Amino acid sequence: MEVTCPTCGGAIVPDDVNVAKDVAFCRACNEAFSLSGLVDEAKGDFAGVDVHEIPAGVVVENYGSRLTVSASTRNGWALGWLIFAIGFGIVAPGVMIGSQIKGGTFEIALTLFAVPFAAVGALATYMTLLMTIGRVRIELDADRLEVFTGFASLGRRKSVRLASVTRVYLAASGTRVNDQPVPCIWMDIENDKPLKFGTWLRDDRKRYVGALLQQLVRDRQHARL
Repeated sequence: MEVTCPTCGGAIVPDDVNVAKDVAFCRACNEAFSLSGLVDEAKGDFAGVDVHEIPAGVVVENYGSRLTVSASTRNGWALGWLIFAIGFGIVAPGVMIGSQIKGGTFEIALTLFAVPFAAVGALATYMTLLMTIGRVRIELDADRLEVFTGFASLGRRKSVRLASVTRVYLAASGTRVNDQPVPCIWMDIENDKPLKFGTWLRDDRKRYVGALLQQLVRDRQHARL
């Protein structure tokens, strides 16, 4: 990757980079810097992530022209969503509908009142499955980049051209847990709205997937120069 001087912003040529001694020298400023420090700074949100060290729960398969990355969304919030799924999706509607069946009556108002509970239960069931057997799957085939979030074939899928991705970073997802914003991976796309995903990935998996995508984007950008 290109090494940039933090003082003047100019590019440091490869001849002035010594990987063995961890030194990068800017001739314009006549100043030496830690190479690893500059590389981490350039990574931004993904500083310190080594894409060669794959965390547990992430599988990377490289077939040359085709690359797939699968990261599990399994986490401890599944239990909380399961409680919601049972309470809202089964118990509450069951009591409302069951009382009518038991009494041999039909009350449309009570039946309609049960619908929102069932809807919340369905959402909670989906989230329970997502946090138990779900995954974020990224597939790069030539210049086609596809991001899938869900389980089995049920979920959200988005395809973009890798060449159209201008930036990969972490930002707020819009979801809050314990009144704290939960970050997700953002990809800025030329002439399109940003692609956001990975909210429920564990932090180490989220940062790894983001760092790998960042590297892929920068490699493609440098290849076009």
